Amino acid sequence: MGYYKADLAVPELRWLGIHGCDVQRYSGVCSRFLVPLTPTDRTKLLHLAERPEVVDHPAWRFEIQSMMQSQLKAEIQCVCSADYAELLRYLDWKLAKPDLWL
Repeated sequence: MGYYKADLAVPELRWLGIHGCDVQRYSGVCSRFLVPLTPTDRTKLLHLAERPEVVDHPAWRFEIQSMMQSQLKAEIQCVCSADYAELLRYLDWKLAKPDLWL
């Protein structure tokens, strides 16, 4: 990622969205918000896993491997479609815990 840093508008990247492990950590994100990966999702994950910033980030690699293994993804839109109040509670919880951002 060092090569790309000069071109980035931010000094580092963070994966703030719903992670697979959030389903276990946060009771509001439950299995009903998990959806199957599409063939396009699988292709994107494979390409993403090859990017230098992912190769150098063990937590991102773990999330990608977990998604590929389970063939499921958690999408924040699913939380939003269920209940906007639940989405706000999730975001409050997630933003208050920067150690959970990847």
